[in-house]
Amino acid sequence: MPCPPDFVAATAVVALGAIIGACCAIKPKTFNDWVVVPNVWGGNIGVPSKLKTPAMNAALRPMDRLVGKARGEYETALRAFESEKTVYAVQKEAIEFEMKNAAKAKLNPKKNSFGSNGSMSLEDLSEKFKAHQEQAPQEPRARRYRTNDVTIEKLGELLQHNERGMLVLRDELVGLLASWDREGREGERAFFLEAWNGNNSFETDRISRGTILIPNLCVSIFGGIQPDKLTIYLEQAANALANDGMLQRFQVLVYPDDEPWEYRDRVPNKEARNRVCEIFEKLAGFDPVAWGAIPASEFVKFPHFRFNEEAQELFIEWSTDLHQKISKEDQPLMAQHPAKFAKLFPSLALIFHLVDMATSATYGPITK
Repeated sequence: MPCPPDFVAATAVVALGAIIGACCAIKPKTFNDWVVVPNVWGGNIGVPSKLKTPAMNAALRPMDRLVGKARGEYETALRAFESEKTVYAVQKEAIEFEMKNAAKAKLNPKKNSFGSNGSMSLEDLSEKFKAHQEQAPQEPRARRYRTNDVTIEKLGELLQHNERGMLVLRDELVGLLASWDREGREGERAFFLEAWNGNNSFETDRISRGTILIPNLCVSIFGGIQPDKLTIYLEQAANALANDGMLQRFQVLVYPDDEPWEYRDRVPNKEARNRVCEIFEKLAGFDPVAWGAIPASEFVKFPHFRFNEEAQELFIEWSTDLHQKISKEDQPLMAQHPAKFAKLFPSLALIFHLVDMATSATYGPITK
């Protein structure tokens, strides 16, 4: 397609960050316990007809394969569960029948001789019933990678069983942002603000849904944006009394120069496509500790990577330069955006490091 490669790259980076999610993290500093989970938010900025959506769809095809594979595995597991559930129910009824007869025999031993001749006592059957309950088949849960249109209540349920996190994908991103500004939707905005961190648990209590405990509230977001709509939203954010830094969290946000149009009809690079799909598949199920991560502990709940010595020096140099520039910026909106890069730098470093390890099988700390 005659479109800027930025559109494909930004989508792919955010998708990789969503797949890795909260399965591992990075500790950017040498001594303290600051931990960064590599979920990132982003978007493609361009006027209509600039192929934002087709480019985004192309970059998401490796994730499409994972979605299809997970759906197939879930359907297979669900059929097995239905069979196991039927067998469990029949066995439960049989034990309950034995318990009823044993109870009758215990209440009237002269009339009913059940319990003799080797039959189990009521107490033994009670223990047998408890043991059977502990072996109840568990309903399978589908591995989810993304969603397009979801309420925060439903997203909370999905995240409860998808601890790595999920990608929220929107064709028109400003519509999602604007929906959070409406009266009565303040709770949704706060939910997503916290979900950007990716490293905190979250608990909701509702009368209708009960208690939902989300082990890791980790969400990635990506979508397309038209520049005129973004400008209007920026003007509103600049004049708002409660600018909470929502837009500044969209850090993998690209607005590339126009690509000159030309007629193209090329054979896809199948080798490159297969390599990318293989990377996505590996990162969807890898073991961070086996790849060199420091195991989780009482104080750090994620397996985590660190910079090696050279990379650590580079991070210190970059971080010092960034914060010195921020301190000299007079425009609050401009100062707030790069301030969020403190998470972006280590997130990208970890994503790219894991991609390198997926292709080279050389494991260890993050290199310069």
